[in-house]
Amino acid sequence: MDKLFDSILKNTSSQDKWIYSCYSNEKVNIDFIEEKEFQLFRKTFEEIFEVEWMLQHLDSKPLGITVDTLKKVMSNKDKKHLFLAKMKADYELTHMNNPVEKFTLKDWEGILKNDFPDERLSSVLFINGEVAAYIMLHRSNKTSHYEISWVGLDETYQDIHLLKQLLFYQLRGLQKNGVQTVGIEVDSTNPVAMDLFDFLDLNDKRSWDSYIRVNDNN
Repeated sequence: MDKLFDSILKNTSSQDKWIYSCYSNEKVNIDFIEEKEFQLFRKTFEEIFEVEWMLQHLDSKPLGITVDTLKKVMSNKDKKHLFLAKMKADYELTHMNNPVEKFTLKDWEGILKNDFPDERLSSVLFINGEVAAYIMLHRSNKTSHYEISWVGLDETYQDIHLLKQLLFYQLRGLQKNGVQTVGIEVDSTNPVAMDLFDFLDLNDKRSWDSYIRVNDNN
C-alpha cells in the first residue's frame, strides 16, 4: 500500500487532488489514509426503511399547497426552467470539494431524465412562483421498493417542516401503490437532506466515507 500510494502521489503533472473512499468501520484503511494527509470531506449514508415506520415518525399535517408532479413541471416551460435551475444550483452547492462540470440546463435535463425518476410520483412545490421544495422518487426492480434521491428546499423559506410534509405526502402515495420500503442515499455535504432525514439517526449508522488530499503545488 505504501509503495502504491507513494507512486500515485508522485504523479502531480495532471492531478490537483486525490480522493479515497472506504466504509466508516474500516479502521485500518482510515488510519493509513490519514497518515497520507487525506482529510474526511463527505460521509454518504445508504439505508433502507419501511414506509410504515417512516410515516409514523413524520409530521402528518396536511401540506395545504398544491403539489405538482414532475411530469406536469417538465411539460411547463417556465416551471421546468425554474426547477432545473434550482436542481443544478443545489447539486453544485453540495459538491464544492469535488466540483461537477459546468453543464447547461439542457444538459441537466438530460442528466435528470437519464436518472429515470418516476414522473408521476416525484413532486415539486411552488410558492409565489418559485421552487419551494422538491423530492424525486425512483422505481426499483421490486414493485414493493422505491428509492428517494434528489431533494431540495428554497433558500428563502428554509422550512424543513415543509419538506418533511412533502415527504409524508409522497410516502402515503407510495403506500397506496403497494410500496413497502424505500432506500435513501444522503451525503453529509447536503444539509437539507441531513435535516430532512434527521429522525433516522443516520450519524449512528455505517457510512461510505470520502477523503481528499489537495495538491498544493498546482
